[in-house]
Amino acid sequence: MRVSFLAALCLLVVPFGASAHDYEYKGIYLAHPWIVEPPPGAPAAAGYLMISNDGEEDDHLISVTADFAERTEIHTMTVTEDGIIQMRPHDGPLAIPAGGDVLLEPGGLHIMFMGLRESLKDGDNHVVVLEFETAGEVTLEFTVQKRDGAMDMDMSHGDDS
Repeated sequence: MRVSFLAALCLLVVPFGASAHDYEYKGIYLAHPWIVEPPPGAPAAAGYLMISNDGEEDDHLISVTADFAERTEIHTMTVTEDGIIQMRPHDGPLAIPAGGDVLLEPGGLHIMFMGLRESLKDGDNHVVVLEFETAGEVTLEFTVQKRDGAMDMDMSHGDDS
């Protein structure tokens, strides 16, 4: 995995273990899962990560669950010609193409954690389960970060070919 110079520099000042934030399971690689810290009392929060499929066949993210939220959905975000931001649930499973990446990021695809059952504070870790059609269930921790404190990372991995 490559990280930008800034991210590499940040990793030098982070205690060992705190940077273990990437997961790999049955050809699915999950990088830097994080949740933007919502304002106090907010009913929802957004989650982000990079999903890569190193396998030879497409896979699909079919569900996301988290004990700290009543429900979760994959959302798309678009901006209309009038400049209005629209968020809508993504139709059907999220395709993760063979040999490809899908980035869930601010301003694009993301996970919505709705009906928050507890407050989410900067630095906290929360367990989330992603279920893939082929790879199966992957349990990982999402770290809560302030939006302006999120690291700007090159979340690609593997060789440049």
